[in-house]
Amino acid sequence: METIKYVGIIGKPKQELTRTVVSELIAFLESQGIRYDLDEDTARTCNMEKWVNKSQLVNEVDLLVALGGDGTILGVARLMAATSIPILAVNLGRLGFLTEVTVDQLFPVLAEILKGNYRVDNRMMLNAHVHRRGERFGTHNVLNDVVINKGALARIIELELFVNDQFVTRYRSDGLIVSTPTGSTAYNLAANGPIIHPSLTNMIITPICPHMLTNRSIVIPADGVHLSIRVKSHSSDVMLTLDGQVGVGLQTDDIIHIAKSDAVIRMITHPKKNYYAILKEKMKWAEL
Repeated sequence: METIKYVGIIGKPKQELTRTVVSELIAFLESQGIRYDLDEDTARTCNMEKWVNKSQLVNEVDLLVALGGDGTILGVARLMAATSIPILAVNLGRLGFLTEVTVDQLFPVLAEILKGNYRVDNRMMLNAHVHRRGERFGTHNVLNDVVINKGALARIIELELFVNDQFVTRYRSDGLIVSTPTGSTAYNLAANGPIIHPSLTNMIITPICPHMLTNRSIVIPADGVHLSIRVKSHSSDVMLTLDGQVGVGLQTDDIIHIAKSDAVIRMITHPKKNYYAILKEKMKWAEL
């Protein structure tokens, strides 16, 4: 494992817990002689004047410590899609499938990381873009999911799905989710889709409230596969959302292209937990 000499810190802004944990984290890093920097939002939350631009920070550090919930991690992941820097995700919230390390566990885990005792999981990402009348736009890498959904007043969405240019099916539904294995425990899970181990390389296609009982989730290999989803019905309020944080308005006959991204996110795992233990904890399966 590479020696950690420079740590970046990005926390959920405007949270008292962020301020407390960052203060303790800085003290710990200083005691270990480790250089560190914060992004602007985190520095302002902690009333600190020194900060580094976020896009610069994620390209220069040896390790990024992300403090927050899954939303914080998803934002960081899109920034780090072009890097190979590992992320230590620390949960400041309640559920958080991406943030498997708790605040109480942070410093023992970090101490082991600084000794070189850590394991990294590579998480696949998706790349999505929109084609409209020959124009390509809205290109993004996502860690969790690409979602086509309707607004509160929109009608049922009609979509056509093609896999490697072969027609598969039509959907009449409230929307459609295409997720990675990492994202299978996010919106996909809420829409009754399957849980997929994050080490796998798959795409999960799950309709949202389908109006045909035969429409079910499909799990397909991601290597060498691309999806094309055509919007067949027009509504003034149909959106493409990327990791739940970036939105692109859609029109009739728009085609959304989705494929496995070349980018990989490197997540440091808890040394004493496996994925099944995390599922049991997050899903509360052990509680009677």
